[in-house]
Amino acid sequence: MLASDGSKFIAKSTGINADGNLMRHNGQVLPMPLGDPHLSIDYEGSFTAPYVILDTDYENFSCIYSCVEFNYGYYADFAFIFSRSPKPF
Repeated sequence: MLASDGSKFIAKSTGINADGNLMRHNGQVLPMPLGDPHLSIDYEGSFTAPYVILDTDYENFSCIYSCVEFNYGYYADFAFIFSRSPKPF
């Protein structure tokens, strides 16, 4: 679920973890600083990271990519598939 306050989107994500328990995370989706053409995402208990939407059908799925530089030139790449179905394919 996303809601906007005019400068960012307030994000509330819910789901079921591997143990079958309901989970909820609160965060925000913001424009990248310095005019970069992507978004950044900041969820509680995590760090702010780039949020690049690679593909979506706007109704059922989205494919997301994020790359974070840390520790003198090391990078961490992440890819996510968000789906409304437990079996998206």
